[in-house]
Amino acid sequence: MKNSYRKVLALVLTLAICVMPLLSACGKPVELSDKIKIGSLNGPTGMGLIDLQDNEMVEMSTYQAPDEVVQKLISGDLDVACLPSNMGAVLNAKMQGNVKVLTTIVNGVLYVVENKGNAEAVVTDVSGLKGKTIIASGKGGTPEYVLQALLDNAGLEMDKDVKVEWLDAHADVAQKVMMNEGSLALVPEPFVSTILSKSPKTEIAIDMNEAWKTMTGSELPMGILIAKKDLVENRASDVEALLELVSASIEDVKSASDEVAAKITEAGFIGDAELCKDVIPRLSLTCMSSEDSRTTLTTFYETLFEVTPAAVGGAVPDESLFY
Repeated sequence: MKNSYRKVLALVLTLAICVMPLLSACGKPVELSDKIKIGSLNGPTGMGLIDLQDNEMVEMSTYQAPDEVVQKLISGDLDVACLPSNMGAVLNAKMQGNVKVLTTIVNGVLYVVENKGNAEAVVTDVSGLKGKTIIASGKGGTPEYVLQALLDNAGLEMDKDVKVEWLDAHADVAQKVMMNEGSLALVPEPFVSTILSKSPKTEIAIDMNEAWKTMTGSELPMGILIAKKDLVENRASDVEALLELVSASIEDVKSASDEVAAKITEAGFIGDAELCKDVIPRLSLTCMSSEDSRTTLTTFYETLFEVTPAAVGGAVPDESLFY
């Protein structure tokens, strides 16, 4: 009996010794060994990473246009960039494979909104755009490429069956659709929520992410986290730590708490904290696993290549692009 007791006690002590370090590790904060400089756009990608601004080992910078972020990444002023998804393929070609897509951080944020005035809504799906004019911004970028792919799939030709009036900025598009009854606009969040809050006669006509999923069977990836290849190779543990921090920040933002809304508002992404809480559920924030991100982006790149090869740098990248 004593021997059996001693064996059980020894087993319990052994398990305790093994488990204690694991328990300690669970409570250990994620740490970076050195600073990482991240550039994001003044939109959903930056909003999702808002908690990283509180980390002294992360230097966050916000820019208005993708070209600004790209130049900073190429010059070495940034280690990591949050960019539109097609830029992963474009940069892969431009930088001769010296980049790695770490993860997808934003899925579909594009919507077609309709200012129906006092009438019934006219458009409910992509095929319903035939004969219509859409106000949009983002020519030569993801909005144009996604719209082109969906129109092609519906048997519609851009500039023939569907006219597009391209404006310089999403804010200009939002202003114009609110002022003109019967107009249609292709806009991303957070502009969609701004339009809906200010113009009660305007409503969402088409969720482009749902239309994309119907067409491809895959999510519509809109924003990615991309890093210089040497960072991935030389600071592997920091890259893993960064991905943990990004995932935690995104989950926190998705809670749409008062604290999160205040931080996003104070950082200048949105001017109203209450509106911010309405915007967050439609941001499609995510931090995909490597496998899911690779699958989703490959489908995205293949689809865009069929429409406009230049949209992905002239070729569909191979698996070496992905982390």
